[in-house]
Amino acid sequence: MKQFLLKKNPDRDGLVRICGKEYHYLVHVRRVKPGDVFNARLPDSPPACLVKVTVCSINDNTLTGSVKTMEQSGDNPKQQTAIVLFQALPRGTRMDLIIRQAAELEINEVVSFVSEYSTLQKKSIDERLERWRRIIKEARQQSGSFVNTKVRGIQTVNGLLAYWEELRAGTSGETLGLVFSPSAMVYPTESQGVDSENRGSPLAGGENAASGTLQILSNPLAQGSFHRYLNKKPALTALAVGPEGGFSGSELNCFLNAGFKLLSFGTTVLRTETASLFTAAAVKIILQEGALWMLKQQ
Repeated sequence: MKQFLLKKNPDRDGLVRICGKEYHYLVHVRRVKPGDVFNARLPDSPPACLVKVTVCSINDNTLTGSVKTMEQSGDNPKQQTAIVLFQALPRGTRMDLIIRQAAELEINEVVSFVSEYSTLQKKSIDERLERWRRIIKEARQQSGSFVNTKVRGIQTVNGLLAYWEELRAGTSGETLGLVFSPSAMVYPTESQGVDSENRGSPLAGGENAASGTLQILSNPLAQGSFHRYLNKKPALTALAVGPEGGFSGSELNCFLNAGFKLLSFGTTVLRTETASLFTAAAVKIILQEGALWMLKQQ
């Protein structure tokens, strides 16, 4: 359901006046006319609250609308967990697509970072952030997303993981970090001398684990699965996706040392923009349908 994001609250008479680019969007793109009613969301309004705006007049490049009613929208599912996407910067304009898809999927925040295989662009960080915020606004108005997706300035891997610790410290409840690799690179499993509780830890026993060497296993999900990791209903989930070429071994070590769990896309190598969409969509669907599949506790 389309919506319009209002910059200002209505005045004492319940009127809003819309000018500039927003006026052009409503009048020339949405083609609203006097008497039309459209759904809108007020600044900082509760997630489920929409207002209905009746167009009173369109004069002198200004649209005047009357906010008549407030209603609780029952169409939006309750956000069961906060989802943060840690996205390594890809080439070209692919980040724009990733940002748009994240907003449509109601991802809470996108944090971009420079990985070993990232390609830097000449545009300043401020220019890119401003563009991404415009993309988010357009995507939310088109999709009707009730989550105000945030973007955070470009980080280093160390800065990203420090931010992850801040998020975890400020979250009450379970937190989950998942790092995705296009191949089945994991640390030794139980059969190689590592118990299940320490599985995936670079500090676990074994000669290869001690040296920091990743091993290739036949089963790309040997360490677990989406369902098993999400069975604890985390309050916060972070998804780390690499750029073209994926993460380097040293970067995977950093994520695993920070407590992230490793998952693979199996035998298919996905584009980074496809991988981001795939992982975010999988997590949201699994959480939304949790009551139907929730694993039995042993």
